[in-house]
Amino acid sequence: MLYGTVPFKANNMNDLHKLIMKAKYTLKDDISEESRDLLKNLLQRDPQLRLTIPEILAHPWMQGIEDQMTLFNEQELQLIRDEFTFNNADRYNRNTKPHHKNLESLDSQRSRNSEMLELSSDCFTEQRLDS
Repeated sequence: MLYGTVPFKANNMNDLHKLIMKAKYTLKDDISEESRDLLKNLLQRDPQLRLTIPEILAHPWMQGIEDQMTLFNEQELQLIRDEFTFNNADRYNRNTKPHHKNLESLDSQRSRNSEMLELSSDCFTEQRLDS
């Protein structure tokens, strides 16, 4: 994210989808003209009018950016590795019976994952958040 919040905001996923399809978004007033222009050209409704990768890289907002930039510290990198590395694909495949020594533990984890998914099903909206 460029400035800490999403450009499309709605109270439910259906309304959010409509806003995205219409390319109706809101940008904060306190961002630079260069960043506003970049976002406007990235969020074009017509894909043919959107900036290409070379155009994005040549955009004034992208100038002066270091080639090597550290995005995450070591603690964040470890969290990403732990949370998003899928060493055991069976634990994510709910269509087959897993070949796992501790099925009860695996089922318990699946149940927790399912509950988390239900809780975060509307994760792209900012209900009751000041942004």
